[in-house]
Amino acid sequence: MIRSRLAFILATLFISSVQASADHYWLGRKPDPKTNEYVFDVSVPDDLAEAIACSNPNYAKARDGVKQFQWDVNGKTYAFIENLVAWDGNRLDSGTFAYLRNNAVGKDSWARFSTQGDWKACREVLLAQKEKSRFSGDWSEAKPIMLRTKAADNPKLKVNFTNADAPYNINRDAGTYDSTIGGTAPTKKPQIVPVVQNGILYIAWQGWDRSHPSGKSSWTSWCRIS
Repeated sequence: MIRSRLAFILATLFISSVQASADHYWLGRKPDPKTNEYVFDVSVPDDLAEAIACSNPNYAKARDGVKQFQWDVNGKTYAFIENLVAWDGNRLDSGTFAYLRNNAVGKDSWARFSTQGDWKACREVLLAQKEKSRFSGDWSEAKPIMLRTKAADNPKLKVNFTNADAPYNINRDAGTYDSTIGGTAPTKKPQIVPVVQNGILYIAWQGWDRSHPSGKSSWTSWCRIS
């Protein structure tokens, strides 16, 4: 009896510690659709957060399309997660959306989540940010952004992702026609990037690596600035 009671207490303490250390997620809403300013104050249920972040093993195939990045706000660095999702008709209302990858949606691209709790508020955010899909028919797509925090308190964080001091994002540039997909996509032209090495400033041409800017620049493409 004592052992079982002790085991129960230890299990309760373990679960509490896990819950206390778990991350919390907040969906960004746009008060003004014409700007790129978000307010992160909408709590995201665990299963929906797993679906957007593709952290659930069931969504591992779509994980390469998840964008994780950091952003400085008032001198503090925050972590964000962004994903491109789509749905047809009113399937979002039933707790499901698909991962849009390589301009297509596969049979195993669908994620499911509960429509209870904070889902209603999240649904309103997704619907407010939806855009006409590249697919024919009654399809919609959206690119939700989540803020990840350790604290459970609502951060009510305002972030302007078009800040002039923000890191460069090729997806903000005007797109060009891509014959491989038959539509507009981020430009594949080389990008000029600054590089500092050993206290010397260089500029380099950063090439394209299939679906995104490459992470390397050739030494022969660097031009030293004296």
